[in-house]
Amino acid sequence: MAVQPGTIKGATLIDSDAYTGSGRFTYLLTVDFPAYTGSTDSGTITGVAAAISARILDGKTRALIASCVPTCVGPGQDTAGQNVFIGTVTISTADLNFNLVNSSNTELTSSTASTGVKLLVTVLES
Repeated sequence: MAVQPGTIKGATLIDSDAYTGSGRFTYLLTVDFPAYTGSTDSGTITGVAAAISARILDGKTRALIASCVPTCVGPGQDTAGQNVFIGTVTISTADLNFNLVNSSNTELTSSTASTGVKLLVTVLES
């Protein structure tokens, strides 16, 4: 079993609770993955909050909120043109773990390198 690491290529702020003072901010992330061989593999994105901070460059500290589970909102595509989604996500401190799936939420049996998978992530900013 291999864990295929996702690389965050973009982070765009799409919603904030700045007016209520809760410090919750939601970002649309675009993520790329290497080849995936299906049931023997899983996916991960490590250090998500720190990666957002590194892309935004505003000096704020961010932390994933365990009660706000990230949601895949759009497919990326592998180099063969296959749609690639992130399946059910679990949070492990600062990391996200999941399987890559097709539009029916069935784990991929194989995938070449994929780009542009879209994921909503809510973080607490301070």
